[in-house]
Amino acid sequence: MLTPLRVYCTSDNFDAVEQAVRNNAKKAAFIDK
Repeated sequence: MLTPLRVYCTSDNFDAVEQAVRNNAKKAAFIDK
């Protein structure tokens, strides 16, 4: 499901994408528990 980060690694949206990845990771960890 994860899209390669290199596609999103631009100075304009890297921060937003990183935040989204962190949020998704938190949701996945919560669901796994």
